[in-house]
This record gives sequence, C-alpha cells and structure tokens, in this order.
Amino acid sequence: MPLEIFDDSSYEEYSLDYLLKHPDAFSRYREISGAVYWTECKVIRYDKKKELFTIEWTKTHKKKKVARYNLRFAIENEKKFNERVENAKKSAKRYEYQFRFNSRVQQMSLENLPELTKINIQEIIKKMAISNYQRYNY
Repeated sequence: MPLEIFDDSSYEEYSLDYLLKHPDAFSRYREISGAVYWTECKVIRYDKKKELFTIEWTKTHKKKKVARYNLRFAIENEKKFNERVENAKKSAKRYEYQFRFNSRVQQMSLENLPELTKINIQEIIKKMAISNYQRYNY
C-alpha cells in the first residue's frame, strides 16, 4: 500500500497550493548502480486525480512522476518531513501486523474451544490491575 494512505496531516507545514507556487524541491534519485540519494529537482505539475507530481531533476533533466513521500519541497523543514515519512512507515507496519493478526484469527476454528471459568476470568482481571474487579459480577 502507498505510504500516503498512512499520512498524518498534522505534519503539514504548508498547503499543497502554496507548495506548488514554490517548485524547488528534492526527490530520490536512483543510479544505474543502485545507489539512491536525494537530489534537487523542480515540480512541473501536479495531477490531482492521480495525486502524483511530475518533476524534473536539475542535473540530469530527466522527468518522472512521483508520489508525495518521494518529494520534499525546498521550503519544507527536512527534519519534520523525515519524521512524517517515518510516522507513515510505522503506521503502515502497524496496519500490516493488525491485518495479519486479524486474518490468522479469522482462520481459527471456534469449535471445541474450552470456556473460561469464573476463576480464570477473575485471575485475568487481577493481572490487568483493575481495582474492584468484583464489580464485573464474575
């Protein structure tokens, strides 16, 4: 899934319209050797429907369509941008773990499962450190 799905808008410093008025930016560039680094580019256009930016790298003049997390505008705070990307990566990972867990649980059989006794439930509540656990009428 694209990282943009897990974006946290609280990291936004500027509106998209404002950023597009300041087209100087940086984007990831991959060499034939496999080396990847951020380098200067200009944003040429933005496709609202596809949510992709068309950029042109300053040194090579190659053009490419990139998603938001492959583009940092020059006016943006680099540290805050990197935190935004890392936060999205963590959210994506949490989603993946939850999705895998839910899939596994849904595949489990519910037949022949033992029921918890009243004592089992009270022990669980004690371990959860809930005071006055008797109020649950178990």
